[in-house]
Amino acid sequence: MIFKNRYNQLYIDSVLIVISVISSYLIFTAFVFKTPYVNQMLFMIPVFIVGRLVTNKFMGIYKQMWRYINTSDLLKLTYATAVFSIILLVVNTSLDFLNNLLVIPYRVIFIELLYTLVCLRTARIIRKVHFEYQEIKRKTPNNNLKTKDTLLIGAGEAGQQMLRETIVKPQMGINVVGFLDDDERKQGTIINGIPIMGVISNLEEIIKSMEIKLLIICIPSATQKELRKITSICYRSKIETKIIPGLSEFIDGKVNIEQIREINICDLLGREAIKLDLEAVRYIQDNRILVTGAGGSIGSELCRQIANFKPKELILLGKGEHSIYLIHEELKDKYPNMLIYPIIADVKSRFRLEHVFKKYKPDVIFHAAAHKHVPLMEIQPSEAIINNVIGTKNLAELAEIYHCHTFVLISTDKAVNPTNVMGSTKRLAELIIQNLASQTTKTKFLAVRFGNVLGSRGSVIPKFQKQIQKGGPITITHPEMTRYFMTIPEAAQLVIQAGSLGNGGEVFVLDMGKPVKIVDLATDLIVLSNKIPNKEIAIQFTGLRPGEKIYEELLTSEEGINATNYNKIFVAPISSVDSNFLETQIEKLEKNAILNNDEEIKRILKEDLNILKPLSESVLLKP
Repeated sequence: MIFKNRYNQLYIDSVLIVISVISSYLIFTAFVFKTPYVNQMLFMIPVFIVGRLVTNKFMGIYKQMWRYINTSDLLKLTYATAVFSIILLVVNTSLDFLNNLLVIPYRVIFIELLYTLVCLRTARIIRKVHFEYQEIKRKTPNNNLKTKDTLLIGAGEAGQQMLRETIVKPQMGINVVGFLDDDERKQGTIINGIPIMGVISNLEEIIKSMEIKLLIICIPSATQKELRKITSICYRSKIETKIIPGLSEFIDGKVNIEQIREINICDLLGREAIKLDLEAVRYIQDNRILVTGAGGSIGSELCRQIANFKPKELILLGKGEHSIYLIHEELKDKYPNMLIYPIIADVKSRFRLEHVFKKYKPDVIFHAAAHKHVPLMEIQPSEAIINNVIGTKNLAELAEIYHCHTFVLISTDKAVNPTNVMGSTKRLAELIIQNLASQTTKTKFLAVRFGNVLGSRGSVIPKFQKQIQKGGPITITHPEMTRYFMTIPEAAQLVIQAGSLGNGGEVFVLDMGKPVKIVDLATDLIVLSNKIPNKEIAIQFTGLRPGEKIYEELLTSEEGINATNYNKIFVAPISSVDSNFLETQIEKLEKNAILNNDEEIKRILKEDLNILKPLSESVLLKP
C-alpha cells in the first residue's frame, strides 16, 4: 500500500495543505471571498491534497521519521513541494484558454507554495523538538545524579557537537560550564548559552576560580605540538582530562559522547590518519589469505584489517595456541559468515607448512612470524637463524611451489646496517625473498620495512607503564636514544597497501615520520599518569645493551629511495643477490644453528656475509 504506516503524517499534512490553500485564496482576495473564487477553491482543495501527497510519496518524503528529521530531509521536502508547484504552473498555463474554474491565479500558486512549505517544515521541526525534549526527560535520572562541572577545550565544530551531546544525554553526568579556545574572534561570545571563558593558557586560573571536575579536549585536528602544549597545561591542573577521538576515529564525522576517552601516547605522537586506496587492495578480496604470526600484535591487526576486505578464506597461522584462539574468536564474532581457519604451526617446521599449503592453497601470504627481541636473540643466535631465516625460507619456497600470487615479508628498520643478530636475520630474510623474486615470475615477493609500533608486545611502552605503576624509576639505556614509531593499525594498513605495489623483489619502506627520543616518550607517559617527571618518577640511564643502536635507520646509504603512488610508502631499489653464495651461506648457518654453534653463526654473519656490524665496546658503556 502506497501510504502504509504513515497515516498520522498524511493526516497532518492534509490538514496543513487545506489551511495553506484557504489562506492563499484569502490573501489573494484581500479577505473578501467572491463566488467564483470560493467555487474554485473548493474544487482545488482535493486537487492540492492528492497532488502534494502523491508527489511527496514518490520523492520519498514519507519514508522520513519526523523525530529524526535533519537538514537533508528538510531540503528534500523543499524540492518535493516545489516540484508539485512547477507541475501546477505548467498545467495551469496549458489550460489558460479554458473557463475560470480550472485556471488558478498565479499569485495563489506562489502564495500556496510558500505557506505549504512553511507549514510542513514547521510541523516536522516541532515533532523533532518535542521528541528530543521527551528523550531528555526520560533519560534524566533523579535529582541525586552527580554531575561534573566541565570545561570543553576547543569551541570549533567538534566542541559544539560535544556540547549538544551533553545536552541530549544528561545521564552522562557532564555539565558544561564553559569553553576555552585560542581563536581571538570567539572570545566573549556564547554558544548555546555556554560562554567562551578565555584562551587555553587561562586554564589554571579559571580552574582556581571555579570547581571544575573534568576537562574534555575537543580538537581532533590538533597537531602533535598543540596537543602536547594543551595536555601539559591540563595535567598540571591535576584534574581529570579526556579527549575526543582523532579525525580517523570519527563515525560519519560526528562526535559521540561515548567515544571520549583517556589521552594516550598515540595522541601525542600526532600521526596523520591513513587513507587506503580501496581499489588497489582488491587483491585481498575473494582470495585465500594466509597470515603467519597471526596471534601477534602486527599479525592480529593484519587479520582484522584483511577481514574488512572480504577475503575468500582467512588462514590464521601461529605457534601460540592461546593467541591464535583469541584472534579466531574475535574474528568469528565479527564476521560469522567468513571462512576463518586457526592453524597451530611453526614456520620452522617445513613438513607442517607443506601440509597447510596442500590443504588451504593460499593465494596471498603476509609473513609476520618472527623473533623480534634484540637482547634475547643476541644471546641465542641459533634460534634467531632457525626461526627468522630458515622459517622465512621454508615459507617463501613453498609459496613459489604452490603458485601463491603475492608474498609479503614484514621486515624491520633493524635490518638496515644491523648491529645485532636479530637485525641480521631480518636482512637475510629480505635477501631470501629478493633472491627468489629474481628466479620466478609465479609469485610476487616483496618486503615491507618499518620501525617500532606503539602498543606491540615487544614495545618499550608496556615496560615503561609497569615501571610507573611501581613508582619508578623508568630505565632508559641512553639519553640520546631515538626510535621511529607508528600505531599498529597504521602499520597494518600500510603493509596491506604496499602488497599491491611492485613487480617483485622490492623492499618497501614506510614513512615513519620523525624519530622520537625515548626520553621524551618516557616523560610523556609519566605526565599521562599524572606524575611529575624526575620528581615523583625518576628516569635512569643504564647504558646500551649488546647489539642495541642509539638510533635506527630505514635505508642503507647504498639503497637510496624512490617514491611510489602513495605518500607514506617508498621503495628501495632491488639489491643484486649472488644466488649460489647466498644459498651456501644460509646452508652453513642452518647447520651451525642445529648444532647451537652461536659463535660461528656470528662469525658467518659478520665476516662471510658482511651483514652484522657490531658496535664497539666503548659505545655500550653507561653514559
